[in-house]
Amino acid sequence: MQKVLIILSITIIILLSACGGDSVINMNNGPKDADGTSTFVDSLTLGWTKIADCNCDVRNSAASFALDGNGYIVGGTPSRPDSATNQTLRYIASENKWLDVDTLPVRKSMAIGFSNIFSGFIIGGSDVKINDYTTQDVYVLDKSSLSWSKTNSFISFGFQNATSFRIGNYEYLIGGIYNIDGQGTLLSTVWRFDHFNFTWSQLSDFPGGGRSDALAFSLNGKGYFGLGKDIDNLNDLWKYNPTSDTWEQMNDFPFGGRSGATSFVIDDQAYLGFGEVGFEQYSNSFYEYDPIADTWEEIESFPGAPRKDASAFVIDSIAYVGFGANIDTSFNDFYAFKPE
Repeated sequence: MQKVLIILSITIIILLSACGGDSVINMNNGPKDADGTSTFVDSLTLGWTKIADCNCDVRNSAASFALDGNGYIVGGTPSRPDSATNQTLRYIASENKWLDVDTLPVRKSMAIGFSNIFSGFIIGGSDVKINDYTTQDVYVLDKSSLSWSKTNSFISFGFQNATSFRIGNYEYLIGGIYNIDGQGTLLSTVWRFDHFNFTWSQLSDFPGGGRSDALAFSLNGKGYFGLGKDIDNLNDLWKYNPTSDTWEQMNDFPFGGRSGATSFVIDDQAYLGFGEVGFEQYSNSFYEYDPIADTWEEIESFPGAPRKDASAFVIDSIAYVGFGANIDTSFNDFYAFKPE
């Protein structure tokens, strides 16, 4: 009996040793649920973890949102610079798997994506020939049927390269470019979308000037908007009070101006990364924002290539980040970020 136990112990040690290795996590090697099935999300460690690449074309400037526990990537500019895609991709985090769902009725890039508990939304952007003209259409993805439908158009003119944040039942859309036949006008307009009544209201203009490729997030009932570019890359940050419809300038982002950066919020902390930081110069650095102290701290860099115009969504306090482009390369890699 003692010999049998010794043999079993040696076998277990050998099997456990075989589980070590590459930082790419196999979804079948995660911890087990009560029913014995593997849970990929539970196997994620702190910091960055490489997850399944999308089995799709590389792309940048795709819209993204989380809906009903899954992540969605919509449209974007593939490797050909003169066209956009209408592909809609769904990421199932528990299985580390990408799926195709109903394609968007039109090709779309540089649009805004967001969601509520019922639906995902795609607003504005540019169709087919990138930078030729902007659109003002609104498409809604039903979470049950996973099908797209067109709804009332955005009541202003079309735009691209804008951004948004959500406070309560409202989405706030800010900035971007109004572009017709290649003639672009930078916007400082602010529009509020009522998620449940599907109505639009124009608010006071953003006081920091028109810009595109900015970032936006919300924390503790306030909105934050800044960086981006007009002629040059910008590094200013502003806080929005929805009660008074007023803006307050915060401390500048201390690591230099950048455009095409990516931001997300996890557990009342905002994170910023990527972006174009100079002429044909790109970053893979990431930073954490403390809204109380109004300070930024550099954290672990993204392990993939530097880039701009990436996509991100958050599911259960984990961010999923990928796609994007730099001067000569677009990407379809994806990573999970779990803060410490």
